Amino acid sequence: MNKNQKSATKTPKKTKVKMTVEKKRFLAEIDNLRKNYAQRNLENMFYGQQKILTDLIAVLNSFEMSLQFSPQKKETQQFLQGMQIGIDMFYQILKKYGIKKIKTKIGDAYDSEFHEIIAQEFDTQKKEQTIIKITQNGYMLHERLLQPTKVVINKKKPKSTV
Repeated sequence: MNKNQKSATKTPKKTKVKMTVEKKRFLAEIDNLRKNYAQRNLENMFYGQQKILTDLIAVLNSFEMSLQFSPQKKETQQFLQGMQIGIDMFYQILKKYGIKKIKTKIGDAYDSEFHEIIAQEFDTQKKEQTIIKITQNGYMLHERLLQPTKVVINKKKPKSTV
């Protein structure tokens, strides 16, 4: 076998190995693209309605604020009871779509991940950075924050410098 024949037999083997490596790389890239596409579809399914759900929560917040009104007349009390039934139904629908109310109580520690401070008050009887009032509920869409709970926290009075 001469030199040209040896190189001719080696070249197809090297080419074949190179093509196999490229083919594997190409198939791996296709597999990654398929996984990324599936992940994006899943995220769109979970979070695609986020804007409309946020708008609906704004309406729910308005309904809840109207319940803070203390009625004097019996007719008004009955109307507010009907409103509460509607709000409860609203919560059931939101739950069906993966929305959960953030559980926050007065006296809980402030957590910047789930709470938004809208005011600070001074109370020497309570710990600093604790929630003393909840002004609006917060919500999660699956594991994503949709709206933080709006709170008033306790802040100790600064010492006077006189």
